[in-house]
Amino acid sequence: MVRIAPRYDPRVLETLKDVDDRRESIAEICRRVNAIIAELGVPRVSYVHLRRLVHEHRWEEDARRARREELLRIVAEMYLDSLSGRVTDPFSAAERVRRARRTER
Repeated sequence: MVRIAPRYDPRVLETLKDVDDRRESIAEICRRVNAIIAELGVPRVSYVHLRRLVHEHRWEEDARRARREELLRIVAEMYLDSLSGRVTDPFSAAERVRRARRTER
């Protein structure tokens, strides 16, 4: 089978996650990643590929954050309902949680 996409050393992605800072330009992030992985003996990754990986990482991070915020909102509403004496429908709450988890993918 022909490989159609480059396979990266897992340390590249780990380094990217550690180094990524949204206040910095993607070019600066790429320079830092390549400097660190060069010390580890990992081949340099092109700017174009690292840029795509940075965007994917940030998208996943944003989706995780949005999911966490939605789940916290659901729990807070259920908590406030219980404090005010209202009964929360567990099936409705479970469906909201399922929908919140589905939006991440």
